[in-house]
Amino acid sequence: MTGEAETRRETIRRLFAAISAGDFDAALALYSDDEPTYSFPRALGVDPCVGKPAIRRLYEQMSARFTRPLAFVPRHIVVEGGLGVIEWEHSATTRAGNHYTNDGVHVVEFAPDGRIRHVRAYLDSAPILRLNQRERGTP
Repeated sequence: MTGEAETRRETIRRLFAAISAGDFDAALALYSDDEPTYSFPRALGVDPCVGKPAIRRLYEQMSARFTRPLAFVPRHIVVEGGLGVIEWEHSATTRAGNHYTNDGVHVVEFAPDGRIRHVRAYLDSAPILRLNQRERGTP
């Protein structure tokens, strides 16, 4: 593996470790300063987050629902050129006491300087919908 590919793999590891620790400053430091984006193209109906302040709000909103930040466990990380892909699983317990687990893939696009330019998150929306129903008391 090339040095550049290993450096980008390490950036992805650091991103998910920072998110899992609730260290959003460390996570955001890995993003480009040039309008980075974070989106869920196939799930949840969430608009893309553009810019570091919007990405921070997303991280904070996701974490606020749980007793601690989502604990991401990487399964595989593959880097090819300017793209990285991480397959992960995560779990947490909501403030209402419901356990939540999910798995998915993030596609990470790197800027020329090696920082993160775009993240696209693909995950199974069914566990989120079930969790929402349990917490709202609807079938």
